[in-house]
Parts: sequence; C-alpha cells; structure tokens
Amino acid sequence: MGKTQIALKFTEDVSSKYGYVFWLDATNEDTISASLKGISSIPDAKKADVDGTPEAVLYWIASLSKEWLLIFDNADGEPAMIEKYLPSNNTGDILITSRNPNMRSLTINKNSIELDGMNMKDAIALLLKRSNLDEGITESIQEAAKGIVTTLFCLPLAV
Repeated sequence: MGKTQIALKFTEDVSSKYGYVFWLDATNEDTISASLKGISSIPDAKKADVDGTPEAVLYWIASLSKEWLLIFDNADGEPAMIEKYLPSNNTGDILITSRNPNMRSLTINKNSIELDGMNMKDAIALLLKRSNLDEGITESIQEAAKGIVTTLFCLPLAV
C-alpha cells in the first residue's frame, strides 16, 4: 500500500514542528528493542547518559521538553506488543503504520486512517504520468494502462 512511504512524506512535511523524530522498526519486539537501542546512541541521549535498554530510552523520550514524533513502522503484530513501548507522557505524537486493523485500539477512532487502493481513474493517471505518457493518450494506451493497474489492484506503491 505504501504505508512507509506515506509516513516518510508526512514526516518530511511536519518535521519542523518537532525537536526530535524517532523511527522504530516495529516488525517484532526484537526490531523495536534494536531501534530503541539505536536511539540511545544519538548525541542528546548520550549526553543524558541513556543506556541502551528500551525502558531507559522510553523514559528519556518521555522526559524531553521539546515535542517529538515517534513512528512505529510495520507494526503488524498485536497492539499489546506496541502498547508496552509507548512513552508515558504526551509531549509528543505517535504514528503507527500497520496492516493490523486492531491497532486502532491504541487511539481514538478519529485518529485512525485506513488506506485503500486508488480508484481506477487515479491509478491510470498515476501510471501514465510516471511513464511520461500523460499527454496525447490513445484509447489503446488507456486500455493497456487499465489492464496494468487492474493487475496491480490499483495499489499506489505497485503502480
């Protein structure tokens, strides 16, 4: 679907709002722990003598006075796996990308967005534009494009 790419674009667009942006690979608990350990090596964490344990890193993040963004990417497991890694304060924001609809339980409904595939018209337009064929399109090109995007289920990343 392109969840990670959307999260990257979002982060790029809003990064000036945050003093810190932390990106965690949330594929499983081991990757979350490794990502948190990596955060302990950034200069500000080192200055604060943060050790490499997930608990110490999360405590440090929760103590930050500047706003932060914490991204759990590819959190396709169960919500309980992520819940235990959520910082204890609210000076920051959390973004979770997941294929698991149960992750909605970690937020209020209005803060959850489900991504669907593109509609056929938009998928065809994207394919033609990325193929440099968005001008002077013949009916046969249009039909070929329709076949391609149908095969790709109109998924933006695939298109």
